[in-house]
Amino acid sequence: MANMFIIQALIALVGFLVYHQVFRKPKKNLPPGPKGLPFIGNILDLPSKGTPTHVHWKSINNKYGPIASVTVLGQSMIFIADKEAAQEIMEKKSQTSSGRPVLQFANYCGFGEFISLHQLEKRFTSQRKVMHKAIGTKVLATKYAEIQEREAGRLLLRTLKDPQKIVKHFETEAGAIILKIVYGYTVNPHGSDPLVGLIDRMMANFSRASVPFTRLVEFIPALKWLPDGFPGTGFKAEANQYGKEIRAVINEPFKFVRKQMIDHNLTGSYVARLVQECIDDADEPSEADAYTIKWSAAALYGGGADTTVSTLIGFILAMTMFPEAQRKAQEEIDRVTGGTRIPVLADMDQMPYVQAMVSEALRWCPILPMGVPHAMSEDMTYKGYDLPKGAYIFPSIWSFTHDPAVYADPDTFAPERYLAPRNEPDPRWTVFGFGRRVCPGRYLADSSLFLNLAYLVAVFDISKATDEQGNTIEPKLDFEAGIIAKPKAFPFKITPRSERHIELIRNIEKEHPWEESDAPLLGELPPPSH
Repeated sequence: MANMFIIQALIALVGFLVYHQVFRKPKKNLPPGPKGLPFIGNILDLPSKGTPTHVHWKSINNKYGPIASVTVLGQSMIFIADKEAAQEIMEKKSQTSSGRPVLQFANYCGFGEFISLHQLEKRFTSQRKVMHKAIGTKVLATKYAEIQEREAGRLLLRTLKDPQKIVKHFETEAGAIILKIVYGYTVNPHGSDPLVGLIDRMMANFSRASVPFTRLVEFIPALKWLPDGFPGTGFKAEANQYGKEIRAVINEPFKFVRKQMIDHNLTGSYVARLVQECIDDADEPSEADAYTIKWSAAALYGGGADTTVSTLIGFILAMTMFPEAQRKAQEEIDRVTGGTRIPVLADMDQMPYVQAMVSEALRWCPILPMGVPHAMSEDMTYKGYDLPKGAYIFPSIWSFTHDPAVYADPDTFAPERYLAPRNEPDPRWTVFGFGRRVCPGRYLADSSLFLNLAYLVAVFDISKATDEQGNTIEPKLDFEAGIIAKPKAFPFKITPRSERHIELIRNIEKEHPWEESDAPLLGELPPPSH
């Protein structure tokens, strides 16, 4: 019986290959790219395991031109490393270029329910609408300044106590801000929080699961229907674990909010407001409303927490490599605050260099160096090249933000590039997405990054680490695998600027006493997988 299933799977694979090779009429004018092999196309030209995708595809663009393509088992993938082409195809013609690839493994796990993987359909529109209503403008984002300032202050307290765990502190702070805004949930102030840990694991899984063509099921979708344990079905165990975590992330925080509402402990959170708006005389929101609320809430966390952490890690690395930028930021902050207080969001307009530092952090280490792939919903022609319906479109964000024709000496972290007289273009036009897919939480991210960067350099000196012999350890920019460019661990040193700055940090606890965690009020959460 097992052999019969294997034979049927092989027959299905051969049939699939023959269909794509013989019966599908190929496009004659795809952008240039490496020559593929019969039947399998460019499958051997995909990135090798452990190679950052933006590094691999940049080499393809360097060899074949600013618009290049590969075809794998009949699926066209087009890589755009030209700013004007990206704006024309993904902005001006977003009506036909804002679809999403069908990612078989991600969908099997359950990640396909996230708005970032939706097609332009009703559920996409419904979630975008409620998200925009909550955080979609600068004015709306300022409503959360108090939460952001409080948690940024607590980041300083945690860093003062244990600077080498700053990445963990970033994760805690980012989670605390988003969970408070979205669910009214207070994280564990002095240790690991179970909900933050769960959601961070889920987002790491999402990053891994959303890389196209990394599992056999992407090439042979029929493997989903084979029984567990058959050859080629190893992805199922991984997907099942991911699915448990997804369901917990979607349902448990929502249950927490509903219980708080029933107990009349209203917090004014995103979820509580939406539930209140839609229940009217009913006891519970409708199934459709609950779906929109739950999944949009989870998307806000995913879009705001994991990406913010990656940018902050890149910023710490930049400060170790380019100390002059840190010194200039500290001079500006001291001039505005007099060195007697921590900056606040209201200081932003008086700190153009720190604002420019936020822009440079987004440019120097873009969190999505190949974007999130779009898919063509209709055929399009651009400068004689065919962009066929169903083709995947990858904007090379890294190429845009490191183009020496646009950004002088692009590998150098230099915030002054955005100020007069250089006035180089702000990178936000590309790092927050294109057309109908632009990030709905970009204004919230902006204010959060400003506070984090300003707070950190206001009171700390960030520098290169030394080894046991006192020799300086030179860090380098390298990335973990996944669609999110999270820098790999690197050595660093963080020290308070002075005793006076230590006192400023400690005063934060007096202004914002630690709160009791809401973790005991959660239901049972799935344990980490091993």
